[in-house]
Amino acid sequence: MSLAYPALPLFVAGLLAACSPALNWREARLPDAPVQLLFPCKPERTQRGVPLDGAIRSMTMLSCDADGLVFALTYARVDAAADRPAVLSAWQRVTLGNLSAAATAALPVPQALAGATAQGASVQGRRPDGRALAAELLWFAVGPWAFQASVLTQDAGPMPAAPAAAFWAGIRTP
Repeated sequence: MSLAYPALPLFVAGLLAACSPALNWREARLPDAPVQLLFPCKPERTQRGVPLDGAIRSMTMLSCDADGLVFALTYARVDAAADRPAVLSAWQRVTLGNLSAAATAALPVPQALAGATAQGASVQGRRPDGRALAAELLWFAVGPWAFQASVLTQDAGPMPAAPAAAFWAGIRTP
């Protein structure tokens, strides 16, 4: 092993973990919003009205479970640019409240969203049934769209770094 690259074995191990057989990465393009991303499994799509920031918003969610993690992207159209920051802030409060969580650390914003209004958080919380969970959450806006991307553990264990990092790195905007 070369001393010039002491982190190389850790990097390679992380890549191998992110590419495990349980994680079959594929591109997902949203038919109506300007974001594409990588999911480690085939996402299911659901849509429903959700009360948020004083209005019922039609939200679409793509989500899937793989290797003990839940990966999701939820989005809604917010036509008034002035309303987007308030919607993202309300969405963050509602999500953290639903998880009985407070942000424990900031989550770095993916490079593809560097120019967008974006905020991320790593949290420890609880499911509705009381079981502990770890989550990484990202709220961002692109054009007239507001988004929440998330990775949640299925149990109280720590968030595996490699699959979450691969999910965040796979977010793209045109």
